Amino acid sequence: MDYKKIECIFDECFSANELINIRREIHMHPELGCQEFNTGDIICRCLDQWNIPYTRGVADTGIVAKMHGTRPGKTIAIRADIDALPIQEENDIPFKSLIPGKMHACGHDIHTTVLLGLARLLKQLNGDYAGSFTLIFQPAEESIGGAERMIEAGVLEEPYADHVIALHCGADIEAGKVGLKYGSMFAGSDAFNVVVKGKSSHAAYPSLGLDPIVMTAQAISAVQSIVSRSTAPQNSAVVTIGKINGGTVRNQIPDCVELQGTIRTLDPETREYTVKKAESIFRGVVEGMGGTLEFTRIPSYPPLINDDSVVEKVKQVFCSAIGPDSVLLLKDPVMGCEDFAYFTAERPSMIWRLGCKTPDTEIVPLHNSKFNPDERCISLGVKLQTLAALTLAGN
Repeated sequence: MDYKKIECIFDECFSANELINIRREIHMHPELGCQEFNTGDIICRCLDQWNIPYTRGVADTGIVAKMHGTRPGKTIAIRADIDALPIQEENDIPFKSLIPGKMHACGHDIHTTVLLGLARLLKQLNGDYAGSFTLIFQPAEESIGGAERMIEAGVLEEPYADHVIALHCGADIEAGKVGLKYGSMFAGSDAFNVVVKGKSSHAAYPSLGLDPIVMTAQAISAVQSIVSRSTAPQNSAVVTIGKINGGTVRNQIPDCVELQGTIRTLDPETREYTVKKAESIFRGVVEGMGGTLEFTRIPSYPPLINDDSVVEKVKQVFCSAIGPDSVLLLKDPVMGCEDFAYFTAERPSMIWRLGCKTPDTEIVPLHNSKFNPDERCISLGVKLQTLAALTLAGN
């Protein structure tokens, strides 16, 4: 599919601010995961207006639309996450969040608007393309892993999706540019809880007790050696202890200490090794000092690994469309998590980054109360995501 044709179709479909207005309406009414009812109303209103059939209530608040071409080709699923974050917006803008304590601080309002724009462009083509497209408006990316629930609901079947693609706002990439990454893109995450048990005593007589605070301190120091001495330099892992509770008064050795942490890794092998190594070190230090330990792993999103062949195809058409200088090849993965990883685990897939930073301004990162993307990225996102989907389908 020729990019200039997509640009012409875009101009036929949308007035100057139509998509921006949709995005602003979504932005003003942010909803957390599994509560995206008003957001769903906005999505369905647009699809109804454009006579695009859909199914609502997939995995509770998800929406799926299926569109079919008149010529044979692959089936491509395109995903947009639709939930917001529990953050109080601090931007002084006319369309700031109207919901106290909730904000689209990760760009999901942009993602949703882009997928709606793509739906409109495909509708305008009236089936004059090869392949089929499954449009996935997915809830709960920021909380319970809505991608996994959508897959369990069968969104990649009937028709069988050959590939899945998505985009994510890139706060550090200028609007007008995009970022592509081969291989590992986002880290996987595991949470863990640890209870270190000792024996309480008066602070004046420590020999009568067994101090779990000392044991915990030794174990925390030791567990950091996983990254510096047990993880191969070419791999990445982050072990963080984020919460510790122990003791109630200054002059008593407590019975136990509770702590919570996370482990982030970029591939399945390193993930399993690091979790097991962390438990082994905690257990070895604590039990070696006479205490007992409870270690509980809480698995979260797996590592997100883009399929290199899919990335290569998309890179070629993006470079042709907007020039190679505007297509950045990202070297380093992100140690944050993204539940699109569930899709990459099911099909050869990719997620790419849509630049949304206003030129000549400081970077305001995602999940920040003052995150305010440059809305000019929306039209480019629609055109490029449509180009990627059509190309992968065989057009």
